[in-house]
Amino acid sequence: MKIAASGLLAAQSGSVASAGFQLMQELLARGHEVDFFSRPCFVPGDIFASQSSFRYVDCDTAGPGYVGTTLWGAGRLARSAVDIADRHAYMRGVTQRILTEQAARNYDVVLFLGQWAYGPVPGVPVVSWVQGPPGTDVRSVLRHRAAIKARCGTSEYARLRAYSLYRSSPLGQPSFTASDMVICGSKDSCRTLADTYGVRMERLRSLPYPVDLAQFCPGMRPVATASYRLLWVGRVVPRKRLDLFLDASRKLCDAGWNLSLDVIGGFPFARGLSSVLSEFPYPERLNYVAHREREQLPDVYRRATVLIQPSEEENFGSSVSEALACGTPVIVGPGNGTRDYVDAGGIMFDKYSSSSVAHALQMLLAGYDQREGDLRADARAAAERHFALDHVADGLESVLAEAIERATSQPRH
Repeated sequence: MKIAASGLLAAQSGSVASAGFQLMQELLARGHEVDFFSRPCFVPGDIFASQSSFRYVDCDTAGPGYVGTTLWGAGRLARSAVDIADRHAYMRGVTQRILTEQAARNYDVVLFLGQWAYGPVPGVPVVSWVQGPPGTDVRSVLRHRAAIKARCGTSEYARLRAYSLYRSSPLGQPSFTASDMVICGSKDSCRTLADTYGVRMERLRSLPYPVDLAQFCPGMRPVATASYRLLWVGRVVPRKRLDLFLDASRKLCDAGWNLSLDVIGGFPFARGLSSVLSEFPYPERLNYVAHREREQLPDVYRRATVLIQPSEEENFGSSVSEALACGTPVIVGPGNGTRDYVDAGGIMFDKYSSSSVAHALQMLLAGYDQREGDLRADARAAAERHFALDHVADGLESVLAEAIERATSQPRH
């Protein structure tokens, strides 16, 4: 195939960008030609300089936009009017460059990795592999209104509420009709896009992100310790439910379980939520760091007894897939799309309450010392079954081929 592409690529960055990097490498290795459209400050122009079938199209003059950036992390409640205009100018500019190049290059398909398509490309099918439905953090602001007000104050909640209104407006939402087909990380996300945003199910496909199974691997067995090591990794936002992780852990500590807790993740907004850390009644058992380099994460996962991700509306929990790859069992919730891929490598709790999370944790830890080898083997087996690069790339190729076939016979909408 001859592919025009844009989006997120980075060898050692966030999980979505690193997944995009792996997939791009694999597409090139399989003989596909790729023209990649971006700005050097987003994706460097020499990223695949040694690949003759990869061509970088510099879109630095397409507009200064802030693609893929939110301003919550910068402490501002919404994009300024200039930021919004710049972002849309960049998106229009990239789309126009693809259209211009299409006249000479005759692409088979357009692929956006980690992004919604910036705009339609008439005559060429467009596939978007997105990070999930929009509005997950927005809905969590409304759902956890009382907790945000209590911990962050009324004025902070008002700013987040105003930002939520922007993100829920047509100006803040992606163009759902610019994509002929959309890939999500889970079946849950497909259902949300269909039920909430009216995207037709026949245009939706679910695929997990690939994991580098050589980098994220069991390695040497962790040294046995007297305590069970519980791990939480991710952005600390309301829907990720760090509060449930801590409260469930407290319940088991109160019951006499010997636990140690590792929490890794920054507070990009609603920073008052960090008070849940200082309120944990066993501070000597809690270790918090805001960030770990990606290269350090495999060792972090290997040392853990279990990774707990109690997130609501989770499209695909990359920390879950990476933990499984390292042979670490996981606990996830009913609103976590990654549960599609856990298999025997973990447990799903029933509802979003600390009692339910504590019950799942107690089930996993009961007899853990005798079952550790089997639990870790099951976790790794699930990762190999679902997240191997060649398996995911097969799925991506299939979707691209289907989009090309469908484009000749079905209307976009």
